[in-house]
Amino acid sequence: MMKKIIFSSIALLCVFVLASCVKTDDVVEDTSSLWYHEAGNLVNISGDETQAEFQITSDCPWRIETENGSWVSVQPQSGNGSQKVTVVANGTNPSSTEARRSYFVLVTQDGVRKRVTVEQSPSTAVIPPTPALAVSPAAIAFAANDNSAKQITITSNTAWWVNYEAWVHVSQDSGTGDATLTITCDNNPTPTPRTATVYFTFGPAESYYGEPAGFVTITQAAGQMQTVGATTVGEVDETRAYVSAMVTFTEFPVTDCGFCIGTENNPSETGTRLPLPNTPQTGIPFGVTLNNLTKKTHYYVCAYATTAMGTVYGPVSDFETLSIPKEGDLDKPNH
Repeated sequence: MMKKIIFSSIALLCVFVLASCVKTDDVVEDTSSLWYHEAGNLVNISGDETQAEFQITSDCPWRIETENGSWVSVQPQSGNGSQKVTVVANGTNPSSTEARRSYFVLVTQDGVRKRVTVEQSPSTAVIPPTPALAVSPAAIAFAANDNSAKQITITSNTAWWVNYEAWVHVSQDSGTGDATLTITCDNNPTPTPRTATVYFTFGPAESYYGEPAGFVTITQAAGQMQTVGATTVGEVDETRAYVSAMVTFTEFPVTDCGFCIGTENNPSETGTRLPLPNTPQTGIPFGVTLNNLTKKTHYYVCAYATTAMGTVYGPVSDFETLSIPKEGDLDKPNH
């Protein structure tokens, strides 16, 4: 009487890429009723599970052949008579593909081999999306004295960080997900343009400075030096004279202004600096009465103005005090 083994499988869910780990050339196809299996000797393992069972019904010794290093292990691997066999996968099946993975198990009895196919379908577990980040625009331009706020848009599905230079200011240094950032710049008090790069990195929150993701180039125009007009001299007396001038152009606020006066034709270097108590605005004259001058003396005078760009001097004017006082009292208020 022919000995008989009957396999029955417990089907679990889904399916992954077919990858045989045991040679199937040795399978002996038996036309007798040695194998009887309703599902075609197929054991299904759900992608979200790690094991399944099938039943061996036998009245003689048997053994199961598997290959080392496979994703399937079988316990027990041998027996005598009827017994349940547990098939264990090395984990849930990743859901990065729609295919299922397969493995062949050979059950041997009295020299006759039959194949049982173990298949594991894809896991239905949600895998987090690949971290990604994009920033726009790619470039922003500022004028030398532009204090306006400009915006950068971040589109991201993960945590991100921002790195930038000291003269650039960003409203957020880090964040998660989509965001709109505000960027401002310090004034450029130099006669040359400058460039900075705002770098963005991204990744899991625990990674901190993660993968480089993009950058925004910040350019700022060169600052322009202010200009000061020539000094006008009037109401000259024996010991006094009234001088006035005007700042004709400046990008930056005037922080100091006044006149330089001396008896040589380079008053800004050899003369005396007389600062005014109030700073002027562009296009509005400023002036002062120079007192305690020496009579019948030739003087040279020029106006100056200081901003974040530095100090500039206007053209030099000259005058000579009188030898005797003229009629009337020279009395011009400082303003």
